[in-house]
Amino acid sequence: MSVKKDEKEVKKDLKPDLSKFQGYQLEAVIDSWKKKNPEGVFWIVWDGHIAYFKEPDIDELNCSMAAESTEKPMDSFLQLADDTFLGGSEHIFKSAKGKKALFMAMRRRYFNVQVQMGEL
Repeated sequence: MSVKKDEKEVKKDLKPDLSKFQGYQLEAVIDSWKKKNPEGVFWIVWDGHIAYFKEPDIDELNCSMAAESTEKPMDSFLQLADDTFLGGSEHIFKSAKGKKALFMAMRRRYFNVQVQMGEL
């Protein structure tokens, strides 16, 4: 007889082992971040390091969009990353390749939003 797992259990089983990355934070720290940031907390792994971020609120989004310019379009995403960084490794902020990876991760996170729309 097969027991069906609920969706949360399946997602938990698929969670990668993050403890091998530099900057890894214990569950107690992550839980405290989650309590302070009900919109959510997420992580980005790059080059053997892990950095943790909170989902931005409207003020943080406004601030990052204000930093947007035609000369430096990446700056808005880097500003958003800087404003929402919670902890872990700062390695991703320190090199051109890291900043590019951070830009791509933030861009993918905030531009690949799935919504339903229709006309009435």
